[in-house]
Amino acid sequence: MKEKEKPDLLKVGYYMELNGVSRNEMATRLNLTPASITNITAGKTYPSVDLLLVIAEMFNVDIRDLFNPTKVNYNDQIDEAKSLIKKGYEILEQIQKRE
Repeated sequence: MKEKEKPDLLKVGYYMELNGVSRNEMATRLNLTPASITNITAGKTYPSVDLLLVIAEMFNVDIRDLFNPTKVNYNDQIDEAKSLIKKGYEILEQIQKRE
């Protein structure tokens, strides 16, 4: 039987890349090994809440920003799409008025 794939819960790697922080630099700043950072970013291990708070502080984000959503709220996405479509129509109307 095939093992169920773990969901990608954390965005630590994303914030490392966004802020130009290498695996070695992250390990040094958190007093961990580079292998520990690799395991965290690969989803093989999960840091403690205390460590997540330090990571959030390091990247100047809310701790909740380190997590990927586990449930999708399609209503929010639909509302956002409607808003973008409405803005698009408004831009088109402005262009038409100029012509």
